[in-house]
Amino acid sequence: MNLMSIVYLTLSALLIVALGFDWRMVKIRTKLNWWRVGICLLLAAIAAYSAKVLTTDAAGTSSSVFIAVFFFIFALWRSGLSSHGIVGSIRSLKPYNLVSQVELAAINDQQTRAIFHFGAVQTQKLVLNADLTTAENFLRQTEVRSIQVEPKTEADK
Repeated sequence: MNLMSIVYLTLSALLIVALGFDWRMVKIRTKLNWWRVGICLLLAAIAAYSAKVLTTDAAGTSSSVFIAVFFFIFALWRSGLSSHGIVGSIRSLKPYNLVSQVELAAINDQQTRAIFHFGAVQTQKLVLNADLTTAENFLRQTEVRSIQVEPKTEADK
């Protein structure tokens, strides 16, 4: 086993720990993109298969395991609202004190559209798996300066 194999296996373990933190940290989750989940799980399965069957040495196996874990993390990473900020993607955690305005609108009884503005720029648009009042109450407990709730129309009821 060479140094790169150890690095790959260490990074794989750190990615799994980061996924555990993500699952604990996100309080209100977003709607899943099933296409992304399916494709990433398929790629993870292909990489795991190549680690088991196609590789013959430890270096090839460790790199294939790392790739499989990486796609597995991409498949299961959840975005949403945490106690600390907005988890937009695997590389994006934005604290609430940077948010200048939030626009909330009910999509249906169980989902809410949230558009987060940072200054004059719209950067995050999330579909939350929570009703409008739950999302609004959660955001009121944070440091968000302005929350605008789009009123329900007769067609929405």
